[in-house]
Amino acid sequence: MIVNGVDKKKTVLGLIVFIIVALFCGWLGVFIDSVLEGQPQGETLGMVVWLILPLLTTLLIRTFGGGWKDTGFSPNFKGNLVWYVLSIVLFPITMFVLIWIGVGVKWIETSPLDLKQIIPAVVGSLVTVFIKNIFEESVWRGYLTQKLLLLKLRDWQLYLIVGVVWGLWHLPYNLVFLPMSDIQMVAPISRLQFTLLNLITTFALTILYTEFFRITKSIWPMVILHTVSNAVVNRLFLDGTISVLSGKEAIISPVIGVAPLLLYVFFGLLLRRYRIKRENVQDDMI
Repeated sequence: MIVNGVDKKKTVLGLIVFIIVALFCGWLGVFIDSVLEGQPQGETLGMVVWLILPLLTTLLIRTFGGGWKDTGFSPNFKGNLVWYVLSIVLFPITMFVLIWIGVGVKWIETSPLDLKQIIPAVVGSLVTVFIKNIFEESVWRGYLTQKLLLLKLRDWQLYLIVGVVWGLWHLPYNLVFLPMSDIQMVAPISRLQFTLLNLITTFALTILYTEFFRITKSIWPMVILHTVSNAVVNRLFLDGTISVLSGKEAIISPVIGVAPLLLYVFFGLLLRRYRIKRENVQDDMI
């Protein structure tokens, strides 16, 4: 059935195929790694399968009937420069505010920045993480979010579907691929606890990322936003520059804490309010 130029049956079928692949590709990667021995931790063939199979699936779906007009690959610089700037500074500003508060209440400790060590690590991480996030954002925003938007879902339905699928896609990474040493650098918690907190974090970020995408209609601000989060914020924890008092991680940690999550949801809902207001103005002008 075609409604407003959208073949709903074909769109739904493509989404079902994609979601099935997304939910199971990581476990296929886990199986591959269980067979192959001697792979470097954090850089296994299974991880490659987990990361690229959803993208390959979207490419096949688009090739055989999904279309290429709504990929989100156009940068759309015109009228969106402020959003590009915001995508660069949002997470660092949020992190430094939380650190300032945390240090003030003695929940966070910081070590002097070793710029000779930090800068090369961040720059090297930026390149690899940027490429990784092109794979992610072209899938989660450029395909899943975009195709769900064609179905005219309510906002909460859109957040729920994308957040749940994106979160479940991360399960093999958090439960198997991610080195336990990296988890311990963030918080002294079990892998299962970290995984549950990550699911909540992913859902909170879904609101923010979705609204960024709907406003800019491009994946690139999200690629930048995602990259800054991974390569700058997370790097300061992994290098031991920032440490949170034991027992306070779930409250104020910029990576998994409740405080940053509430801020991300607040920012996302603020963007939603702006988008709706802008859409209403555009409708009035038609």
